[in-house]
Amino acid sequence: MGRRTRRAVQVCAPRPGAGVATWLAAPWLYGFCCAGGRSLGSLASETEVVRISTGGEPGFWRAGWVMFARTVLFTVLVLVLLLGVAEGSAPSGAEPKGRHLTIDRRFPRLPAGAPAIPPYDRPADV
Repeated sequence: MGRRTRRAVQVCAPRPGAGVATWLAAPWLYGFCCAGGRSLGSLASETEVVRISTGGEPGFWRAGWVMFARTVLFTVLVLVLLLGVAEGSAPSGAEPKGRHLTIDRRFPRLPAGAPAIPPYDRPADV
């Protein structure tokens, strides 16, 4: 019998950098293809991107920038707003959260007889 050999199968692993690069570059390319101000979404919604100063087409580079702003920058803005609403951003210190409290260990503990809630944090009596 002949000798059997095994060939190694090389599997292409997904690269996260390629996805990010595509997400950043694809809007520019799509915008360049829609330099007349009419993308597929514009055709579907019967709208058009125009220059404010002249009312004409946005031009080659501006069309790429407009598409980048619509798809990438707007998405990032929405994500930042959602994180802020979900209280997932940096702590503001405005009020204690339900499970966590930030304390400053440089200050000593409250002295005996001090109010538990500082006067400026007490709700106003109505």
